[in-house]
Amino acid sequence: MEKTAVLVGSSTGNTESVGEKIVEKLGNGAKLINVADASVAQIEDCKNLILGTSTWGVGDLQDDWEDFLPKLAQADLNGKTVALFGLGDAESYYDSFVDGIGTIYEEIKDKG
Repeated sequence: MEKTAVLVGSSTGNTESVGEKIVEKLGNGAKLINVADASVAQIEDCKNLILGTSTWGVGDLQDDWEDFLPKLAQADLNGKTVALFGLGDAESYYDSFVDGIGTIYEEIKDKG
C-alpha cells in the first residue's frame, strides 16, 4: 500500500479540519501531519503528498509553512504524487485568494 501524508499548516484550525476530512475519506493509513511538527524523513517515506495551507492577508503564506517550506524544498520528491489545497478569504482578498498554494507550488515544482 502506498503511504499518503496530508501536510497542513493551520493557524485557526480550518485547514487542519479540511485535512482531517481528507484523511478520513482516503482511509488506508493516510496520516495527517502538521508542518509545525513535520520532518523531511516523514515526507520522503510517503509516495503521495497532499499539501494544505491557508492564505493570510494579501497573499501571505501561513506561518508554519513559512518555516517548513525551505525544508520541503530540500526533500527528494522524485516519483511522488503531490496535490495542493488552499483556504482563504475570497470576499476580502479576492485578488490573492489561495495564493499560498502558489507559493508552495513555485518552491517545489522542479523537485521531482
